[in-house]
Amino acid sequence: MSRFGRSLWVFKKNKIEWECLSDFIKSKDKDFFMKSDSRFVELEKIFSFFIDVDDKTICFRFGVRSAFRPKGKTGVLVEEGAQLVYSFGDTGDIATFLYPVSSDSLKSKEDCLIVRVGNYTCHEIKRKIRHDLKKLCSYSHVTSIDGDSNFMERICVFVMRSIYSKNVENKYVKPAISKSFLSILGIVSGAILFKYLMPKSIILAVLLIVIYLFPMKKNSICGVASFLSIPVSDCGAAP
Repeated sequence: MSRFGRSLWVFKKNKIEWECLSDFIKSKDKDFFMKSDSRFVELEKIFSFFIDVDDKTICFRFGVRSAFRPKGKTGVLVEEGAQLVYSFGDTGDIATFLYPVSSDSLKSKEDCLIVRVGNYTCHEIKRKIRHDLKKLCSYSHVTSIDGDSNFMERICVFVMRSIYSKNVENKYVKPAISKSFLSILGIVSGAILFKYLMPKSIILAVLLIVIYLFPMKKNSICGVASFLSIPVSDCGAAP
């Protein structure tokens, strides 16, 4: 098979995967997806929530709301809700984008975040949707004028802005922190933690397996936990 023939074959295969994903999205109502995050319900009450599907895109989006602020002499300021977009490209790749909440008075530094681009199956994207919707929820609370973002949501958006590529004023901007660097940092950190925690980690893992396979009496569990200096609730003095 020539290079061009292979490219066409990949495109056709990925087209089938995309159609499978589109059919899955169409078969579910918005309540199915909104269960992914309790914070989602708050945003839905304010913005409303919509799911749009066509041949090339799948869009989870919050609608337009009044910000209850004057715009000019007679107008009212409005906000356009954040969006999570899956886009099927001509190469057969699926790109995932996050668009922030926007208004005439407040706009994010980026036009959108490029979460991922690649050759994904329907099953792979389905596994990512709920996590992506949590990102959408955090992004909405942080970028809205009246967003009620908590600490973890602000951290989430800070990390996304650092590790994802973005579009700023119609220009592609590389991530501030390379994902390769984060991977190396994670491996090094894990190795350091494993070195110092290895004995207790192994014993604890074995203990959990034994408890799962062979239920132990309460006093036995508490005795082992005490030996490992592991605090366990409901371990009082033995009767």
